[in-house]
Amino acid sequence: MKKRLALLLSLLAAAGCTAQNNASVKFAGMCLPPDDPTTCTFSATCSGQFIGQSTVDVGVTNKFWAVIQVDNQMPNNENLSNFRTNTNDAYVQEFEVEYSGAPLPITTGPVLGSGVVPAAGSTVISVLPVPEIVGTVLQGSVGLGGAIDIVAKMRLRGVYGDTTKFETGVFEFPLRVCNGCVGSFQTGCALPDIAFICPPNDGQLPVSAQCTTP
Repeated sequence: MKKRLALLLSLLAAAGCTAQNNASVKFAGMCLPPDDPTTCTFSATCSGQFIGQSTVDVGVTNKFWAVIQVDNQMPNNENLSNFRTNTNDAYVQEFEVEYSGAPLPITTGPVLGSGVVPAAGSTVISVLPVPEIVGTVLQGSVGLGGAIDIVAKMRLRGVYGDTTKFETGVFEFPLRVCNGCVGSFQTGCALPDIAFICPPNDGQLPVSAQCTTP
């Protein structure tokens, strides 16, 4: 099956096509931020997955930042006996998002940080299911105290080590978009002053935050 998939990808690349599938490179899930926001770091896989409804308060921020695990199910095809190097590492280069639930523009953007997913391995990357251009539109359409539910439908695109292009299947982010339902974690701090926040975007959930002075 893996050989047939690799052959299909090669044929599509030769024809100038991008292969869209849910098998080779796929979303594994959204990561929970660490309980301790002073260590906003992630391993190659999520230590915990977020399974609740994500929320972004457009009264505080115009973007939603997600940390996700991506798996590469293509095998490592290195063969030292004939000097063949591995060409199945995946390099995630950009994302594309379309939306349901509100008239919003389809957007594309770069993956934040390293997007290298090793063959037969995993990587945690960060993306913006709601980038600033979309968040600004939402800020103008969700009044104070209001809320709407949307679904951000994201695909990832990139290339393998042999330059074959890939496009993932769709990963959906159900989002509650509100104005005032989350508020700023800054207002809960004594100074007010947030010392640490992970991911670094006040006004969204999931997030973990810590004040300079408790």
